[in-house]
Amino acid sequence: GSTSTVQVDAGASVTVANTNPGSAYFAMVAPRVVQRGVVSTDGSTAYVAAEQADIRINQGLFDINVLVGAEGGTVIDHTGTTTGRSVNDGDPNDNRIYM
Repeated sequence: GSTSTVQVDAGASVTVANTNPGSAYFAMVAPRVVQRGVVSTDGSTAYVAAEQADIRINQGLFDINVLVGAEGGTVIDHTGTTTGRSVNDGDPNDNRIYM
């Protein structure tokens, strides 16, 4: 399998926002996904370890279909922080994290 990697380095910061609360999206897709920094999304975040994947946004959620998975070892290394804005129960703009 491939050892191609997408990475957010320690000390790095990624902020994803939109004018509509809860409608921002962030995805990292590769055979190896490394997140050591800070990712803040006002919406949904996905970390997908795959050689091939289809990703669609459907009514505020990710639809993830892994066509060819990643093989061997640690394929998702998440030692950083993933966060989003604080929400109340029942808020339709909940933040979600997918791995």
